[in-house]
Amino acid sequence: MIATSPPTADYYYEKEFTDFLAKDRNTCVVFLHSATFELGIPELILALNSLGGQPMDGVVLHLFGESPPVSFWRTASSIVRQCYGIEHVAVADHGMSIEDSFFKHIPFTFLRLFKDETAIPPQDRMYSFCSLNRTARPDRVRLVHHFKQDNILHRGIVSLGSDGDPYPYHEILDADFARQMPLLIDNLGADRERSTYESIPDIVKQSIVNVIAEGAMVQAGIHTVEDTFIRPLISEKTTKAFACNQLPIWLATPGFVAHLRDKGFDVFDDLIDHSYDSELHTVKRIEIIAHEVKKLVNMGIDPLREFLQKNWSRLEHNRQHRFHVAGENEKDAEHRIRRLYRR
Repeated sequence: MIATSPPTADYYYEKEFTDFLAKDRNTCVVFLHSATFELGIPELILALNSLGGQPMDGVVLHLFGESPPVSFWRTASSIVRQCYGIEHVAVADHGMSIEDSFFKHIPFTFLRLFKDETAIPPQDRMYSFCSLNRTARPDRVRLVHHFKQDNILHRGIVSLGSDGDPYPYHEILDADFARQMPLLIDNLGADRERSTYESIPDIVKQSIVNVIAEGAMVQAGIHTVEDTFIRPLISEKTTKAFACNQLPIWLATPGFVAHLRDKGFDVFDDLIDHSYDSELHTVKRIEIIAHEVKKLVNMGIDPLREFLQKNWSRLEHNRQHRFHVAGENEKDAEHRIRRLYRR
């Protein structure tokens, strides 16, 4: 196996590639760093050119922590086949499984992360909710703006744009609020890799409700293509909520909550109205989500603590069930890797 630009940190490397790829085949694994056409496709071409014409039996294209549109993977696969003459192509990411004639898809999972984290008892929770938005996108900025308008920002732990990337906040927020950006929480933006994939800060674990921003729309530069959704992605953000025994609300692709129900997770329909999950219009969906967060926060922190206490076994179910789902995902990924050279 030849790997181009592998990740620098061992715990990000999907070792299953080396475990399950055919030993008698020359396979190139290309680690991409972008899921955008303007960045990802040139990166792919540079990686393939760096092989210097070495004959390859197959190529695996890997995007860590991403779930690009199917059109991106089709374009990349077509380049590999038509421009480099390599017939066998697989793509690997963390989105939901794809069945497509252009490539074989290998889905990976984040659900095994944070296995050693301990959940803080309900009586020790200090905050009604948290909403972590490292990357500022229009849907996330609008959601945080609703929190400000509903006067609940001070009752939760909220970040926005802590990654430091420039964003035109003034296009969505009022002038005074825009000048307060980015919103930071402790040092969550100081060490992106550690705070994202290795540990969960106590200030986050002390929240009861977790408003989870799973990538919802296609990004084009600093702007977002409204109502053009990426494939559903269960990222480390959802895993953190399960690991912390938190009540989840998702700003995500429509149908995301239904998918988690189908996987056997408890989404607490007896307390949380997830009707936003079927709303296709982005702005309207954000309004519904914000209203639901406000409803829960206005219950008061003591009733929320009491709900956690009474339903702790359900939270523990989600905490443990994620490993079962991860196991199913891993078996699926192994099966798909082994099928790379099969017709």
